Amino acid sequence: MMQLENLQPYAIVEDGPFLRIIFDHSYISLLVDEKSYQFIPAESSEIFINKELNKVHNLFDVFTFEKGEEILHVTVIDLMHMKQFRTQLQQIIHTFYEKRTMIPVAEVETIVQELEKENILRLIDRAIDEGEEHSFLELTNRLSEYGGKVEE
Repeated sequence: MMQLENLQPYAIVEDGPFLRIIFDHSYISLLVDEKSYQFIPAESSEIFINKELNKVHNLFDVFTFEKGEEILHVTVIDLMHMKQFRTQLQQIIHTFYEKRTMIPVAEVETIVQELEKENILRLIDRAIDEGEEHSFLELTNRLSEYGGKVEE
């Protein structure tokens, strides 16, 4: 019986339609018949994830593990049959995308305020064009909340 002991990427790289999860020595370890086998990058050392489909692309690539003189060859598809492996791989992918898309709250708030200010300016222009004095006065008061000024 094969169990996952450790799964940690050496690097994660976006490469066109793929997300490449790269492994190096000791970044993966398996427990087979109560023996711990360490990953060695002899044949394959990467898992390719199709970003659009969120599926593993290189299922038939072979990963090599060793324990002393014993060598174990395991295909990516065999690794994918282990629930622990699938779960940890999904966590790695999720963490990568989460880190990549993090935007500071203060930055988001600044952008939203700028968009609101620009929208008020457009509405002021429309109120002027349509001769809506009441809307114009209301909008210019709102604009002052954003530190904006109406240009004369």
